[in-house]
Amino acid sequence: TCSATFEVDCTDDWHSEWADCSVADCPQLGACCAPDGTCSVTFEADCTDDWHSEWADCSVADCPQPGACCALDGTCSVTFEIDCTGDWLGGGTDCNPNPCVGACCLSGGRGCLENLTEEFCEETVGGVFAGAGSECDAPCDFGACCAPDCTEVFRVECTELEGVFQDPVVGCDPNLCPGACCYSDGSCVDEFPEADCTGTWLGAGTYCGPDTCLGACCIGEEHDTCVPLQSEVNCLSVDGEWGGPGTVCDPNPCVGACCIGSGHETCVSGQTVSSCDSVNGQWVGLFTDCDRDPCPLCDPGDVNRDGFINGADIQGFVDAMLGVFDPCADMVEPDGVLDSADITEFVSVLLAS
Repeated sequence: TCSATFEVDCTDDWHSEWADCSVADCPQLGACCAPDGTCSVTFEADCTDDWHSEWADCSVADCPQPGACCALDGTCSVTFEIDCTGDWLGGGTDCNPNPCVGACCLSGGRGCLENLTEEFCEETVGGVFAGAGSECDAPCDFGACCAPDCTEVFRVECTELEGVFQDPVVGCDPNLCPGACCYSDGSCVDEFPEADCTGTWLGAGTYCGPDTCLGACCIGEEHDTCVPLQSEVNCLSVDGEWGGPGTVCDPNPCVGACCIGSGHETCVSGQTVSSCDSVNGQWVGLFTDCDRDPCPLCDPGDVNRDGFINGADIQGFVDAMLGVFDPCADMVEPDGVLDSADITEFVSVLLAS
């Protein structure tokens, strides 16, 4: 502080060059940062360490703090960031327990190794590092993770995916991840795993909305007129063909692929039964298209369309069951749906051929 007085009356530092306190530049207190990160308020002349005039007191001071420094070999030492030649973990961290090593989850759920650095775990062992200071327990559990669909990973990987790890530890078969379940009356139930859904399961991470389980209904003599937002029950009650949950009428789904040409080898999409007949074509069916090139038509099971049902059709049948629909793999009713009944029939026909 400053006061205007005569030299004889000043018991501290008197400055004749300053006529009054409005122009005086008296020394000010500031924060003095010690090597251990502690702070004290003092004058610059009295601070033997780092003095900061910008911090009037220690409540606002940001003195550098020591923290854990990880060397490449996994050893740990407490130092300041500027002095750390390895990986500095931040002010206030320490080396007990050693944060520079952790558990290493071996690929495929083959077990776990402890006290490895992240680099050694991932680059040398080929594992998944469970985190600094981790041990071989829960982080290396290997099982089903809903993120939102089911994938088999380590618990620590599931956390990184922001998923939900399934406890007790299980795999993805059956899929226990919850999703929306649609019933034929148009009702919908949330949070259902696939195995518990007796209707149509929409997949992991899906949720019920007002019209989730309604779909397009194809009515009329040729089923070429589309009516939106119908339940399966309502559609079938008027002898319609239902497109499934979430199907819409724009573009019109009430058409199908047509095989034309002398050998019916050329596919044309968006045809009705009558438009296909008018060009002497073979209509593949409602809701079909040319994406899988269904032409020429085939006998059920003859997926490679060579006129025979044998081992050469197995891979194509498997591909169709995994999601790439092929009408030649559609062995039994309901048409347009590939399920376990089609597998049973295909195996039966294959064994009899």
